[in-house]
Amino acid sequence: MKRNIVLDLLRLVLAFMVVGIHTHFLADVSAIGSALTAHGLFTIAVPIFLLISGFYIFPVLEKGEENKWLKRLLVLYFVWMAFYAYVWIDTPDFSRESLFKLLHRLLFGYAHLWYIAGLIGATVVLKLMHRYVSSVGIVYSIVITFLTGIFIEHANYFNLFDNHNIQGVLAYDWIYRNFLFISYPFLATGYIIHKYALHERISLVGLSIFSLIGVSLIFLESYYNFQTGQTSCDNLLSMLIAAPLIFMLFLRLEVKGYTKKIALYAASIYFVHIAFIHMVEGYRINTVVLTIGVYVVSLAASYFIVRVYKRVPYIL
Repeated sequence: MKRNIVLDLLRLVLAFMVVGIHTHFLADVSAIGSALTAHGLFTIAVPIFLLISGFYIFPVLEKGEENKWLKRLLVLYFVWMAFYAYVWIDTPDFSRESLFKLLHRLLFGYAHLWYIAGLIGATVVLKLMHRYVSSVGIVYSIVITFLTGIFIEHANYFNLFDNHNIQGVLAYDWIYRNFLFISYPFLATGYIIHKYALHERISLVGLSIFSLIGVSLIFLESYYNFQTGQTSCDNLLSMLIAAPLIFMLFLRLEVKGYTKKIALYAASIYFVHIAFIHMVEGYRINTVVLTIGVYVVSLAASYFIVRVYKRVPYIL
């Protein structure tokens, strides 16, 4: 089956961005530089990953094969949750707090695996929306769920509510970083882009210009967040504009090929890089060196993971 190699190369770049987020790229070099990259531009990685999934899930939903898609995601999720179990599983004491923590991990995922947990939940929601709601209704739901996530996160940062209990709940990142408020809006947007071939309705020049504007908006919002002390936002308002435009631009820069290896390497880097970050915890390493080092080591490890994938295809 032919693939768009440009999208696969984009996945590799996005994987680097995810590594940069988790290694706090530039944090010890420039606070503003880190705010604009690790807490700014790099946060576009997950939305575009979700857009790609949404784009390719449209024909799956049309054929009624979403259960196969979900089964694959569930297996992938539990494989990598098992891989990182040595980090997130504590010695059980059967207390209410311990059981709640275990349930939370299973539902929302360990560290970066929240992405897969969110993708599973968002797929279930989109499956229902595809079946029972019009495209206009889906567009409304995209805007409503995304803006709700933005509101909740910013309400936490700005202590919008006087009630201590409400603010205490809002402080949990899973309240806004979940399948409904981050994963679904971008998954559904990718679905809409495919359904109406939106990437073909805007010229390449137009998409290039709009993408540059989108990136500029990300930098402006990141700078604003830096000035107001919001240095670790998961939701950027500009992302709902910038991410789809950049995604559509790369859709238009189509180069056909047959190899799936690039995409597999990108997925492998995404899943395995946290393990290498854990290995160097406690050492004082320049964040630029750390980011590049973790990416390169993850890339090298991916060579072996991809070889295993040929025999055990459910690991990627």
